[in-house]
Amino acid sequence: TGYCQQLGAPNGTWEGEGCLGYNPPAGTSCHLNCPNGRIPTGSGIVYCEAVDNKAGGWIGDSGQRCVEPGGFTCPQLVNPANGKWETECTEQAVENSTTCSFRCNEGYTAMYNGEPVDNDITASCLYHRWHTPLGDPYNLLCEDSCAAPEDPSHGWWKCEQLQSNGTTVCKLQCPHTQIPFSDGVISCLHNRWYGNVSQDC
Repeated sequence: TGYCQQLGAPNGTWEGEGCLGYNPPAGTSCHLNCPNGRIPTGSGIVYCEAVDNKAGGWIGDSGQRCVEPGGFTCPQLVNPANGKWETECTEQAVENSTTCSFRCNEGYTAMYNGEPVDNDITASCLYHRWHTPLGDPYNLLCEDSCAAPEDPSHGWWKCEQLQSNGTTVCKLQCPHTQIPFSDGVISCLHNRWYGNVSQDC
């Protein structure tokens, strides 16, 4: 059975079967108990996900702690290229319990850690940290949603997103001694490819 790293929480105690032991096993669910009116800086719940006798990871913020309620703010959010948080959330620090909405510009798809996600996303300020159903809001990107280009007969496309403007650019990779028939570059902009997608090596 897999396991997770031992938990620790300043000013609180993780409760649940196996939560206080060294390397809690996979499937362990723990709840953070905060004494004296303190509250968790996150959801207060974590779950150990691991397989095959290997170290896994906690689902949820295993670094959350117990703090006094009130008086917290979150830093202003930063808009990624081709996406936008609500204006009041990007101009100054935001009060605790504030919820902010995010959307990608028309023609772009919201991506989180390389996977497409729902375009209607919210982030909540909880005790000086931003929380979303996905995780860290700063990992959100907005990408053009073009279908992956089909590899030619004698080469393959290598694609990456430009951090400056969110545009996806693909370069044709050719085997040794071969070169692209054309310029070897295509770009995805507003859901369509620009350049010669049929070029070969």
